[in-house]
Amino acid sequence: KRRVTIGECIVADPRILFLDEPTSGLDSAGAYQLIFQLKAIARATGMTVVASIHQPSGRVFELSDRLLLLAGGKQSGNAVYFGPTNQAKEHFNLQGLIKPPSTSVAEWLLDEVSGDFGDEVQIQAIVDFWHHSPAHNLLIAEMNSAPDVLAATIPVTSHLRSLRATGVLMVRSARNIVRNPAVMLLRFLMYQALCLMLGSVWWDTRKNIIAGDISEITARIWGISTFFVLCSISVLPAFLEDKAIMIKERANGCYGAFAYSFVATLVALPFLFLLSTCVGATVYGCLHFNDTEGRLFLHIMNIFVTLAVAESVIALVSTIVPFFVVGIAASATVMAGFFAVEGFLIKVQDIPPGWRWMHWVGFKSYSFKNFMHVEFDGRTIGADLNAVPPSSVDFDGANVLKAFECEDQNFWLNICIMMCMLIIYRLLAALWTHYFHLGKR
Repeated sequence: KRRVTIGECIVADPRILFLDEPTSGLDSAGAYQLIFQLKAIARATGMTVVASIHQPSGRVFELSDRLLLLAGGKQSGNAVYFGPTNQAKEHFNLQGLIKPPSTSVAEWLLDEVSGDFGDEVQIQAIVDFWHHSPAHNLLIAEMNSAPDVLAATIPVTSHLRSLRATGVLMVRSARNIVRNPAVMLLRFLMYQALCLMLGSVWWDTRKNIIAGDISEITARIWGISTFFVLCSISVLPAFLEDKAIMIKERANGCYGAFAYSFVATLVALPFLFLLSTCVGATVYGCLHFNDTEGRLFLHIMNIFVTLAVAESVIALVSTIVPFFVVGIAASATVMAGFFAVEGFLIKVQDIPPGWRWMHWVGFKSYSFKNFMHVEFDGRTIGADLNAVPPSSVDFDGANVLKAFECEDQNFWLNICIMMCMLIIYRLLAALWTHYFHLGKR
């Protein structure tokens, strides 16, 4: 697990990698191989690795390029040496300290500065000697020349690195979909089963509608769009799982919150369009909706955008809530609120003023108006004396749209409004992630 965690950090290609006791819990061979591979990667990529190791073996100690040794005891935290590892022995020899023949350099140095078992007077002397030692003077000289070097090595390709990280994330997300077809297939089967069930319930409906069919058709439109949106909650577990991975990777500098949100949206859209095409064509044919030329495409397009916005709402909820059960409750509550005020269960003018705002900010309101527009705009409704109220003459579908306050609707304007909502929900999710999901490295 420890080596996997280090690997996750290296994937981000950081300029500096800080490791706290990376060899803890590993045997001598495992610790050596870990540090050996880290050094090889650092040399190949130009990465700087800073690691704290409390008890390194001789082989691991010799792999390091530079050593920072801190005193223990009352002098705990004071530097006693900082420089090339292979010159540490010479630095301590200058103080009259000699390494025992049977002890490794690493063990000897730790014994000399140990606060638990070392001599406090001697440790104080070691600390004092450091400030006037040749190694300290060399370090000061290096630090004085460092600002120009650092300024010259500041990366000027941060935007290119961000674009590259976004591209890698997009490829990985697409591969995850391809490599896990069962997840996508399950959603297809769920939606198709719903379509076939609804289609079988309303199969024996007439193509040439009459006045008595209006209430059934509008209920059918509302029910289908509502069921499709509710099924979108099924993506919540996947979003929560992805969030846990994203938080850790973002903390390690792999990519930013906005890049993640952008990629998640972009990768999901082709799948949602394919899903909308399949279920839209199925339900459109089974339920004998308006078969005027071009209406099927509008029907599919409206389903596509509706599902895309619904998933964006779920994405925002999954970003905020910590647990699956809380997410289910929150998602169901938000969706139910949108369903209640979209204009089918109650007319907009009858919604209490305190709740009327929700009709205008709810994506379901615009989706329902588009479905009504596709079905009734330009369609003739047959006379029906048994209808309530009865109708003795044929009339235009515009009268139905007016009754539901859906007249003068611009289909593509509503599509644009829902697309704007999609962007807003994704941006809110990215902002929440940016400020509240900082995670741990």
